[in-house]
Amino acid sequence: MSLPERSFNGFKLRVLTIKDAKDYYQIGKNSKNIEYLTWYPFKSVRDAKKQLNQMYLRKANYGQLDGYAIVDVKLKKMIGIIEFHTINSFAKTAHIGYLLHQDYWNQGITSRALKELIQVGFEYFMFNKLFITTVKENIGSRKVCEKNDFKLIEIKPHFHYYEKHNTYHDLYIYTLERKDYYDSKTKGNL
Repeated sequence: MSLPERSFNGFKLRVLTIKDAKDYYQIGKNSKNIEYLTWYPFKSVRDAKKQLNQMYLRKANYGQLDGYAIVDVKLKKMIGIIEFHTINSFAKTAHIGYLLHQDYWNQGITSRALKELIQVGFEYFMFNKLFITTVKENIGSRKVCEKNDFKLIEIKPHFHYYEKHNTYHDLYIYTLERKDYYDSKTKGNL
């Protein structure tokens, strides 16, 4: 099943395509952009294209949803990715992941993209619960979760190992349930 296109404040969410490889390379070659992700910076557009294909474009072959490109409409440029992953169709749950080019940080773009994805998740795909996991040090990601009414439900000390840092990090697990989403929406918070 494909994702519906969404728009907000000069940006849009649309399904990722292989044509996004050059923009994905620009994001993924910068170690700061991927500091808390498990993969290493890209060395070439070819690397980005390969990973784009492996991580996102082949998802439909396995019954998973496509990923969204976050696009700067004015520049016609992909500046990030936001997606549902690790979907449990029986429990109707999904995990969310996102990545944004550093030039666009601290502008509320990820929070707004997440708000759109949450709406798609609960109203279009009828998920019961959404999850986001991040590490303690990723304060920006934690703020995005909290701004979108996700609740911190568990902290797993020294749980997540980052090979590129050779360190363990505390894993923060956030969730947003369907009932809480609709309660918040009724109150005008979403």
